[in-house]
Amino acid sequence: MQDMKQPNDCVNDYDDDLFVGEEEKPTYFPTCRFCGMITLPTAPYASQEAANEAATRQCKCPDAVAYQTEIDRAAKRDRNIKRLTQSLDDLSEYCEKRSVALSGNLYDSLLKTGIAVLDDVIDSAQLKFARMRVAVGKNNKGNLVIKFTYSDGAAVEV
Repeated sequence: MQDMKQPNDCVNDYDDDLFVGEEEKPTYFPTCRFCGMITLPTAPYASQEAANEAATRQCKCPDAVAYQTEIDRAAKRDRNIKRLTQSLDDLSEYCEKRSVALSGNLYDSLLKTGIAVLDDVIDSAQLKFARMRVAVGKNNKGNLVIKFTYSDGAAVEV
C-alpha cells in the first residue's frame, strides 16, 4: 500500500498483511453434558471438554445440580482429609512429648477411622492405646472432632 499523508502531516501506513501469521484460536461453545444446553463462551477455553465442564458446573438442570453437589462433596472430603492428616500430625507431636509413639499401623488406624467417620460409614469410634484414649466423631455442625486424653496411670487407693 502507498503511504497516505494526512493534512496534519501524520503518516498512516496501514498494512492489511499485518495480522497474517497470527492464528485465530478456536472458540468453544460450552454445552451442558446432561441437558445439552449451549451457552455463550465466557472465557477462552483450552478445549471443548473444558468448555463443557464449565457449562455443566453452571447449568441448573437436575442432573447438573446433582453433579455439582457431588463435586462439592468430593472437594470438601479432600479438604477434610487434609485437615485430619494435619490434626493427626499435631497429635503425633503431642504423643511424642509423652513418650507414646503414634506412627505406623496406629497412625494408619486413626487415619482410616477418621475417614470412615467423614464418609458416614461409622458414627464415631474410640481407640485406646498405651496411656492414650482417642475419640473420633462429628459434632452437631457435621465437623470432625478428635478428642484425646492422656493418663499418666497414677492411682491412689485409700
